[in-house]
Formats: sequence, C-alpha cells, structure tokens
Amino acid sequence: MFYLAKENKKHFRVFSRFGSKTVEISFIYIYAEDLGVFPQVKFVEFFGKDSSTQLPFYEKLCLP
Repeated sequence: MFYLAKENKKHFRVFSRFGSKTVEISFIYIYAEDLGVFPQVKFVEFFGKDSSTQLPFYEKLCLP
C-alpha cells in the first residue's frame, strides 16, 4: 500500500511500509516481458530512503 503526503502546494511525497520500516519512495522500476497480448511482470524494484534513518533503501520483489 502506498500513501501520498502533501508537503506544500507543489510538493508531494509517497510512502510505503516494508516490514517495520516506513520508506519514502523515490522511484519504482517494473520489468515485464512482452509475451503476446498481456505482458508478464517478472520483478519490481523499489528505491527510496528510510524515513527514520534517512539511509538509502532498495527492495526487489520477484514475481513467479
């Protein structure tokens, strides 16, 4: 689940939880193979920073 936070009139931030960490998401990369009518998503990568420590965050979600 993703949460959208409005910081000021023109700036928004997206947050998500990974385990016990709250992470500010910078970008998401989705890899899919085009195998006909519907592409098949192989994996998703999340990039951002841990909200409490400000350390870089990376998570790769592999799909079957």
